[in-house]
Amino acid sequence: MREAREEERQRLDDKAQCQRQLSLFRRQMLVHTIEGLKKSLEDQSAKLQATYSRQERAPSSDEENLCRTHSSSSSNSNKFQQTKKDPAE
Repeated sequence: MREAREEERQRLDDKAQCQRQLSLFRRQMLVHTIEGLKKSLEDQSAKLQATYSRQERAPSSDEENLCRTHSSSSSNSNKFQQTKKDPAE
């Protein structure tokens, strides 16, 4: 009887030890994952900042084309509105 209790106690101690190790392993994995995500976020932030800084210094050709397109479409729109008014007068 005494031997059975000793075995049961040992089994429970082993189970508790395994649970502690599993918890520790999970914690380490979470910390590792968070550190990786933090590094990725820092890298991405640095790339975005560099890109933004370059665009601030010199507008891209796409932005210049967009400005030209917007200007010409605005003037075309004004011409259309003026043409529309002329026949009615």
